[in-house]
Amino acid sequence: MKDYFPNIKRLFRRTKDIFVKNKKVLKPNIIYFYVCNVRLKETI
Repeated sequence: MKDYFPNIKRLFRRTKDIFVKNKKVLKPNIIYFYVCNVRLKETI
């Protein structure tokens, strides 16, 4: 459980970088699903 919070922070940083590079504004729910998908892939 300890690494859970740093992972979330790292994921948000990563998503932010991607969105800044693409200069796209996406709906919050799309960001949420993206973060969840990455999180799932990392845990498997």
